[in-house]
Amino acid sequence: MYRKGKLARLIFHVSFIVIILGAAVTRYFGYEGMMHIREAEASNTILTNDTYIRTVIEQNGQRIEDTKPVLFSAATDSEISYAIDTPKGALTVTTTAFYQNAAETIVPDPEGKPYLGLVLSDGTQPQSVDLFLGDLLPVTPNLAIAFDNPAADPARTLIIRQNQDGTLSFQAPEALQWMSMDTRENGSLAAGQPHPMQTRTLYGMSGLQMVIKTHLPGARKQLVDTREKTGVSALKATVSYQGQSKEVTLFGSGGMEGQDESVQLGDSRVNLSYGSVRVTLPFALKLNAFVLDRYPGSMSPSSYESHVTVLDEKNNVSMPYHIYMNHILVYEGYRFYQSSYDQDELGTILSVAHDPGMIPTYIGYFLMTVGLVWVLFARKARFRQLADSVNKSAAAVALTLLTLASGASLHASVAPEHAENFGQLLVQDVQGRIKPVDTLTMEIMNKVHRDYQLDGLSANQVVLSMLSAPQEWQTRKVIRVSNDGVNAMLGVDPSDKYLSFREFFDANMKYLLRDALEEVNRKRPADRGKLDKELLKVDERANICYMVYNGDLFRIFPSPNAGDTRWYSPREALQSFEKPFSDEVQQLTLNYLNAVGSAEASGEWAAADKALDDIRAFQSRHGAKLFPHPAVVKAELISNDFNIFERLAPVYGLLGFALLAILFVSIINNNPAMKLPVKIGFYLLLAAFIAHTAGLGLRWYISGHAPWSNGYESLIYISWATLLAGLFFSKKSSMTLAATSILAALTLFVAHLSWMDPQITNLVPVLKSYWLTIHVSIISASYGFLALGALLGFITMVLFIFRSATKPHIDKAIKELTKINEMSIIIGLVMISIGNMLGAVWANESWGRYWSWDAKETWTLVSIMIYAFVVHTRFIPKLKTAYFNALMSTVAFASIIMTYFGVNYYLSGMHSYAAGDPIPVPSFVYYTIIVVAAVAIAAARNSDARSPLAK
Repeated sequence: MYRKGKLARLIFHVSFIVIILGAAVTRYFGYEGMMHIREAEASNTILTNDTYIRTVIEQNGQRIEDTKPVLFSAATDSEISYAIDTPKGALTVTTTAFYQNAAETIVPDPEGKPYLGLVLSDGTQPQSVDLFLGDLLPVTPNLAIAFDNPAADPARTLIIRQNQDGTLSFQAPEALQWMSMDTRENGSLAAGQPHPMQTRTLYGMSGLQMVIKTHLPGARKQLVDTREKTGVSALKATVSYQGQSKEVTLFGSGGMEGQDESVQLGDSRVNLSYGSVRVTLPFALKLNAFVLDRYPGSMSPSSYESHVTVLDEKNNVSMPYHIYMNHILVYEGYRFYQSSYDQDELGTILSVAHDPGMIPTYIGYFLMTVGLVWVLFARKARFRQLADSVNKSAAAVALTLLTLASGASLHASVAPEHAENFGQLLVQDVQGRIKPVDTLTMEIMNKVHRDYQLDGLSANQVVLSMLSAPQEWQTRKVIRVSNDGVNAMLGVDPSDKYLSFREFFDANMKYLLRDALEEVNRKRPADRGKLDKELLKVDERANICYMVYNGDLFRIFPSPNAGDTRWYSPREALQSFEKPFSDEVQQLTLNYLNAVGSAEASGEWAAADKALDDIRAFQSRHGAKLFPHPAVVKAELISNDFNIFERLAPVYGLLGFALLAILFVSIINNNPAMKLPVKIGFYLLLAAFIAHTAGLGLRWYISGHAPWSNGYESLIYISWATLLAGLFFSKKSSMTLAATSILAALTLFVAHLSWMDPQITNLVPVLKSYWLTIHVSIISASYGFLALGALLGFITMVLFIFRSATKPHIDKAIKELTKINEMSIIIGLVMISIGNMLGAVWANESWGRYWSWDAKETWTLVSIMIYAFVVHTRFIPKLKTAYFNALMSTVAFASIIMTYFGVNYYLSGMHSYAAGDPIPVPSFVYYTIIVVAAVAIAAARNSDARSPLAK
């Protein structure tokens, strides 16, 4: 690999060594932790995320400390042993058992103490209590319960005793009532006298009810590992010193400071704890203020930040800084991230990382990216050889490289003509872009209703009506909800898919989701389940409606102050503008809304049009310098009206499937007469592709930048680039054009299912990272190329079924599809590998950790390994066949399906939409598996060596 022709491979493989070295430095010299600071206080310590066994030995006035890092899990061996040297010999600590989610349970033990399990209730929630012989339990300030405790005061204690024959009796400080739960008999018992105590009998006194749940003559507590997350782990250990040994149970976990357990061994006192330890930093952070911003109209947090001051006396530094998502503090090798906050909103929780291995790790990522891209472009590389074998022309190669670079019925109260006029009004979004209201209303409708229309009404008609008649629209079911759990919280019919704004509030106008959202926002994103994430989405939709009703989304009034480029909503303008401008804004707003209200009743819209023109005149007087060119505004309105990308999805799909059917018949029957329909299909797809290109160009012209800056744009660009690849490869294989057309349709379909404009309202700040945008775009692009490989592989297996000695033309088609298939997989593998590394960079920049073994991270790694095997099978002689290539490229895509869909709905993690919920597997999945298996078996009969992989 040291030769010039293999330099790209050398760089690629060296990058692994650099990454491993960086990971080793991070693992053995870095650490992570959490810092908790209250307002007006300072802290210079962090609580580590890693766990340790801390041992403190006190003997003869001396103190010996030892802190040993340990890592236990339910799947690993929990037995370790180590020695600590002391002046009087070695002290040995041996762990014997580990409980991931520790809880104590009561088990019978003839050698144990008598045990009594009671259920107590004061009229609210029943509570289970455990009493062992000799226990005394305070219940209220004036009442306690004792189990044979001689120190109990009979004047204020209900004393339970175990008799010689094993039965129970009790003595109460006051008269009580009883009722048999079996016979319903009841009565009263006198105070200060012994009475037999029966099971399944309810006793009551002073507002307290009691019943015996369990009585054991002998029992003990036993640690168990539960399936529920208790948040606490337990570690059993044996401490041996100078011939003595004692067993201790240590409770703790990562992120929790261990509690000391003390044992006396000879003349030494030994204190042990398990859990996180505190690390002192060479400087401190003082929390000046914790700021929590909420969405308008609700108590739901939208963002939060910590205003801190770095206090470093040694270096004479006092530096103020704001920490929030994707805006971290870096100081003296430590990185501070905003993680969470206290429930009373007077304290912050910062995640802290000390990572000396970050630079070598990033260097390794860079080298791997260079190596992967270079391998694609190198003259003697496999990809270049395949590209040359498909088409030798320089223009074809250029096109290939360009492809690689891709990454209830309502009345129409608002007249359509006026709605169109309203849509042409200019508005400023939160990032300062001036755009027509038509764009804003489409974004609102798609976000809230998941559609651009409502019962035949356009987005402009619906949103203007919501703005002019908010009281009426607050009772109409507009807000999309897709989770029964949310409906249950709101107390509505679980089958309702759309809710009204009013249904989010009770009779006292309390926001019904407030408490649940407070809890969700305190969770780390990785710990949020399906219901948590749906709550955040529904809350955002409700808040968008609120901002429509009060006009906060409509920043249509430029500031009259010179130098202020911000535009204001009507309410903001009234609060910010000085007179007479504030009075003018108030009059303009009232005139327009009143005119719209009158026009809705009368049908005459001239006054409303005039009021709208008056607002435009105000914009021209104070904000003309920010106006986009009229041609740009017109282009945006045309783009919104045609909605070209969404309309192209069915066109691509229908043409792709039709062309695929025609080509199968043509190849199998070797019928030249089918060439005309294929040519017609080619030109129709070419026309659709030109329209797609025009749409991208129009979007580029409107935005002023290349149309692949966010997730939606990357998908529509990937769809365009995929079809470009199909058009190029169609010179050798029209079947590839059909496959890429189908894939382009699927990509556009997914893009419009998931379209979310982040400028409509405030989003979770971490999602605004440019690293995330690049990571998602490249990962999504890789899925497209790998999906193309799966489609081509399946088509190739179908062609294998029809192979015969009399149809050599089928072998020719198989060989061409195999070459293109391998090229698609190579591109996909390179992109998913680079995208995964960029995801690690994003995670480190946002959370302080490259890799968390999140379900999506893990399955992406699995997919990379599977496809790496697929592209290397050509080095295995017995697997170097076109049939095996087709089979593996088809089956391997199951890993991508699991990565993209399975993780989202069946596993929990930062990237998922569920928490392991038992969602039924759709029936079509089973049908797909059966069809693929049947085709693979049928094709295997003709899978001999006559069609090996292309050289």
